[in-house]
Amino acid sequence: MYEKAVSGIMLMILFICLLSVALNIQLVKSEPGTIIVPDDYPTIQEAINNANEGDTIYVSAGTYYENVVVNKTVSLVGENKSTTIIDGKGMAYVINVTANKVNISEFTIRNADTGLYLWHSGGHNISYNTIINNSQCGIHLRTSIDNIIANNWVENNGNGIELKDYSSGNTIINNTVINNSADGIMIWWYSTSIVEKNLVKNNNGEGVLVYRSSYTKITGNIVINNSGMGIWVRDSDYPIISNNTVAHNGIDGISVSLAYYPATVSNNEVRGNGRAGIYSYISNCYVERNNVTENREEGIIFYASGGYITNNIVHKNVKGIYLSFSLYLSLANNILNQNVYNFGVYGADLREFIHSIDQSNTVNGKPIYYLINKNSLVIDSANIGFLALVNCTSILVQNLNLTNNLQGILLANTKNSTICNINFSNNLYGIYIRDSNGNFIYHNNFINNAYQVYDMGWLKAHYSEAPLPSLNTWDDGYSSGGNYWSDYNGTDWYSGVYQNETGSDGIGDTPYVIDENNIDHYPLMTPYAITPPVPSVINATIDINPKALNLRSRGKWITAYIELPEGYDVRDINVSTVMLNDTISAEPRPIAVGDYDEDGITDLMVKFDRAKVIRYILDNIDIVRLYEKKFMTMTLTVTGKLYDGTPFQGTAAIRLIMPMPIGLRRHIFLI
Repeated sequence: MYEKAVSGIMLMILFICLLSVALNIQLVKSEPGTIIVPDDYPTIQEAINNANEGDTIYVSAGTYYENVVVNKTVSLVGENKSTTIIDGKGMAYVINVTANKVNISEFTIRNADTGLYLWHSGGHNISYNTIINNSQCGIHLRTSIDNIIANNWVENNGNGIELKDYSSGNTIINNTVINNSADGIMIWWYSTSIVEKNLVKNNNGEGVLVYRSSYTKITGNIVINNSGMGIWVRDSDYPIISNNTVAHNGIDGISVSLAYYPATVSNNEVRGNGRAGIYSYISNCYVERNNVTENREEGIIFYASGGYITNNIVHKNVKGIYLSFSLYLSLANNILNQNVYNFGVYGADLREFIHSIDQSNTVNGKPIYYLINKNSLVIDSANIGFLALVNCTSILVQNLNLTNNLQGILLANTKNSTICNINFSNNLYGIYIRDSNGNFIYHNNFINNAYQVYDMGWLKAHYSEAPLPSLNTWDDGYSSGGNYWSDYNGTDWYSGVYQNETGSDGIGDTPYVIDENNIDHYPLMTPYAITPPVPSVINATIDINPKALNLRSRGKWITAYIELPEGYDVRDINVSTVMLNDTISAEPRPIAVGDYDEDGITDLMVKFDRAKVIRYILDNIDIVRLYEKKFMTMTLTVTGKLYDGTPFQGTAAIRLIMPMPIGLRRHIFLI
């Protein structure tokens, strides 16, 4: 009995020892190790085949002609991406990743259809690689989620980086994607991701293309010189496109289209693109705080239902802001200046002219007047940048200078109004008419408009939704006359009601025909003399820094902060016209727009040369009196003009200090 008990105990002890050894062996096997290629295995694939989960495979410098399948969770680390090369031999892929949580870094990956293929997997980190010369794609994710693609150089592939088929949750950051033969970065089919701080340049398709991938965020990228769109988001809800520089792309800079839910396009620098700067064909798009400049067609174009265009600077484009067949848009605080045609609204149905556009929007420093459902008003002001009358009646418009817009005046469903003493010049359309009848239009100058008058009704034969042509009166009878038309080619040999009496009278002998129902019977041979009201001087608020000026100081600048009253914007100030006491010009730079005194009113900072200011002051004060009083106060006046020529003026007092030279003080003391 005793022997059996001892035997049982011994067997149990032996079993525990064997189990302990087995557990120790298993723990040793599970610890990640490092495999070196070619020291441990001659090829990368053999190293992977013999690796355990979590191992690091370190690949020494050299060229490896392989098609690598990564089916384990390992880290592939090259010695140096310039010298550690995996060549795919022209096959389908260089590296095909099917396991999860694989890290790949410091390789040149080249010469296959696809350089790096991540398939039905996720959690990878692909960073610091050079991926070049792959015919279809540099990096291709297919149903691959939650990856980081960072700091890679992707060049001379088909598409640069491509996400497809539910490859969501990825972050594409700090990559250089250049000179690819198709798109730079393509996100396709429910592959919501973040595209951030990449350089996307010189690709032969779109810079960044997003298709049917909602909630994608594109921010902080430089997207330049791509042949197609800079950034094109299509059929994708709730994208955010912000803080990008999008420049010199072949078609539109930023385009959002064909989605049900809104996009946000904000704080982008969009310049020099081949067509529009920002194009929206999407409902309720928010376009705000963008700087849109020097694009070859529109700065901002909307073809949409609902949307918000706010706080943008639109500068030196062919067309500034263009609303085309859109419904119920809201515009506020947009600054349009020096565009060939600054602003315009197009449509066929009356609803396409019903927008909320207030006077915080300016054209060359003058507010936009977009009037809807107004009756019995007189509009007589030099300070109007654009004028629209929508569904208005009995309006008198006179003494305006309307220039450089898509439409000099927009008349939509406006009746029984009078338009006279207006200069319409250098607009695309001098007057644009939609179903507006019974108006009197005379004693105006139509000069160098691409189309002096355009009636939407002329499209009725081709576009069933267009209204019937309008019928208006275009002259004030004989001998008061009609309008001056710069493209009128008639002569003035005769006079009289029927222009059949000998002798000229300043009225053309033949009518100016607008269409078969609209005729100026008495066109003027010379421009009608219009004297618009002289714009009053804007009272500006000026702060001078320093407030006390030591006339012996050697600082560089005298700084002025200029505030304008409500309804004007300091961004419309032409800095080249700013002067101090009509003598000293402001320096062209530095300048800045901000809120120096934190009073909630935007100001413009300009600087004057301190030495010039001190010299001017010394030439215009009594120095002896200054010595006697130790200080005195002087009023400085800052003047200038807005881009539209409207003058402004403001004053500020500055305290002058002139320390007496030591030698002179001794002399006075001795006396």
